[in-house]
Amino acid sequence: MHAHLAAASSPPLASPQPENVQSLTMRILLAALATLLSACAASAQPAPALPPEYPYPHWNGLAEPLWGSATPRDSVRLLMARPHFRRDAYATISIDRRSEGAIGTLTRADRAGGYEWAIHEQRRFPVSANQLAQLDALIAASRLWRNNPEFWVLTDPDAICIHGVELVLERANAEGYRFSSANAQCTAPSDYKAVAAYMITLANEPVLQGWLR
Repeated sequence: MHAHLAAASSPPLASPQPENVQSLTMRILLAALATLLSACAASAQPAPALPPEYPYPHWNGLAEPLWGSATPRDSVRLLMARPHFRRDAYATISIDRRSEGAIGTLTRADRAGGYEWAIHEQRRFPVSANQLAQLDALIAASRLWRNNPEFWVLTDPDAICIHGVELVLERANAEGYRFSSANAQCTAPSDYKAVAAYMITLANEPVLQGWLR
């Protein structure tokens, strides 16, 4: 695109007129407002879009994005998707650290025959300082987020993974957003599943332990 500066025709000259106090005050206020709006426009930044290498559309908007949050947060989240020819099932467990303490949130949803997802359970649960320390220890012992984004895949070119439960472990904090995905039955390392299993224990939802087997 090419741009050029259009030449404007010169207006007829006018003799200067004295400016009254009210007009001068209005001009000062308008200039101050313009400066303020310009500063706001320069400081406001849109939320960063999720890079295309993250397969987040799989979750169909049921999970609130952790990346580019407008408010600072420190969160770990497990997402689980169990495909089924009759009824797909989905669950998320998030642990959020807050100034008043940590809180967990469990969401479960399903859909039948390709229809819209329906949330049938959503609740919060407390997380103690000792439980947070145990979760941190499991994460430290795992190989999570050594790369970002991180995908655990089969190394044997002749191996086939049929169905299985898809897992995503995310973390968002002051260091940024991290993403790791694996298949519970085919590719997830044992220490990866140990983190997922402990988050399920914190949520007190034992049926989800079966999704890891």
